[in-house]
Amino acid sequence: MGERSKGGKARGDRRAGRAVCALTGKIRYRDGHDAALALKKARRLRARAEQDGAEHRIRVRRKYACESCGGWHLTSQPAPEWTAA
Repeated sequence: MGERSKGGKARGDRRAGRAVCALTGKIRYRDGHDAALALKKARRLRARAEQDGAEHRIRVRRKYACESCGGWHLTSQPAPEWTAA
């Protein structure tokens, strides 16, 4: 399988050869467009798995800009809700 990171989680082959954020450990996309393409691909894979009745662990919901590395990441967290001040 993959090697273990400091946090004890196994790193899968999906990160092999890709830039990773030093703070979050998430795959770093160079711009919003690349992140959008990755999100679209993940959504297609999830839809196909659900259509086939297969088990899946694809939970990504949106992309966001990372202040730490200056790149973009995908997350399963909902978008923050802003309230009028």
